[in-house]
Amino acid sequence: MSKRNRVQKAPVPVRDVDIIVPVHDQFDYLKRCLDCLPAACEGITYHTYLVDNNSADVNKGKFYSQLDPKHFTAFGLSENVGFPMACNLGAKAGKSKYILFLNSDCFMKPGSITHMVSNFKENPKIGIVGAKLVFPRLDHFDPRRPVGKIQHAGLSFTINGKPDHIFIAWSADHPKVNVSLSVPAVTGACLLVERQVFQKVGMFHEGYGMGTYEDVDLCTAIRAENRLVWYDAQAEGEHVAGGTAKTAGVKFPLERNRYIFIGRWGHMVYWSDFERY
Repeated sequence: MSKRNRVQKAPVPVRDVDIIVPVHDQFDYLKRCLDCLPAACEGITYHTYLVDNNSADVNKGKFYSQLDPKHFTAFGLSENVGFPMACNLGAKAGKSKYILFLNSDCFMKPGSITHMVSNFKENPKIGIVGAKLVFPRLDHFDPRRPVGKIQHAGLSFTINGKPDHIFIAWSADHPKVNVSLSVPAVTGACLLVERQVFQKVGMFHEGYGMGTYEDVDLCTAIRAENRLVWYDAQAEGEHVAGGTAKTAGVKFPLERNRYIFIGRWGHMVYWSDFERY
């Protein structure tokens, strides 16, 4: 085939951050999530990749068609492949130095993602950064999601070796949740990672199926590379937590995935709750 007739693929633009958002219905949450991004990324360039895990919503095509292709790329899957695989597929689509994995029910505050990126420049040993997340106000009362209280302030391990959302439901003003520091793991709901180290450790382990433990697994793999997992208390957002799982119709195999995790990383698990209490 001559060069004249050969189809040339347009190069993928390189921004500061590729934002990967797995989607499964709940487009009201997704719209709010996306609307927050320009202010959250003030001063940095980004592109958002939406990976639709076979949403059932008949209006999904209309929603995606209204997005500006300069800032968004959406592609759909014929089945729900779960969180880990959807994230990996989205990550492969971009080339930026940093990748932010963001749940569609996460609403980041102005400057939050920009601040997360700044941690890598200040400390080259950092491999992953997580944010301080609180429960948002919903249109219905949910006692499991106290408005304005901590949903995520870094993950820890209990004395039994289980990952723990330490400080959950604590006041967002408490001094212990407002200190940025190295932690064992952060939630995959809002996780910023350097692409090079993400690829080096094999990305998210897809053996966890629909999900759970893949974020702790990734953080542990990066700690094994002598890189830090960092909780950024100055980067803030809101997280419904489980907001999209309601429509997925999936039961997460928690015990199965816990055994997979222990089999892979049992030697890296240590009692860490007391370090922050």
